[in-house]
Amino acid sequence: MRLPYEPDDDRAAEELINIELRNPVIARWRAMTSDHYVIQTDRVLLRIYRRTEATYITRNARMADMRAAFVANEITAEQRRDAIAQHEAWKATVEVFRAEVEQRREQIIHRVRTLTGDNGFTIARTSLHALARAVAEHRATVDTEYEPTKADRLLWSRLSIVTYPLDRHGEHTATLDEYLRHEERKQRGQHA
Repeated sequence: MRLPYEPDDDRAAEELINIELRNPVIARWRAMTSDHYVIQTDRVLLRIYRRTEATYITRNARMADMRAAFVANEITAEQRRDAIAQHEAWKATVEVFRAEVEQRREQIIHRVRTLTGDNGFTIARTSLHALARAVAEHRATVDTEYEPTKADRLLWSRLSIVTYPLDRHGEHTATLDEYLRHEERKQRGQHA
């Protein structure tokens, strides 16, 4: 199947990807995930996902405003119930849509990483992450159980000058402690 857009036309791609998400066609999805289009498809899916997340945050903020309006007696209990029912219906639909977008990205992410060279970066970053965790655990164990030896201090000082990439281009790097704080904040954000 030939797609009606080029790999640099994200606007047209987004229109067709939205159609694909709602009404899947195997031949169309195969074309979208061909080597020629898969990077663009992933980029557009990520944009759709982020926009969905932003809308989700905005709608939740509106619900908080509505609850405050109810507490301040600015709206009735019936208006509150209606708003909550509408929000819950919307949320159920969005969660299904978001799951579909995530599933589609999971189907193609390995090929995208292979084509963009991110597999090597991901492997290196995973190894650095494991090293950072091991150093942090070793430091915590030594600090709580006994006095650090000269070798411990030397190891920590050498590893503290290693920088860890915070993005795939290596433009943002951090020391070991900064990296661990960054990863901790990222984990809290994912579980919030």
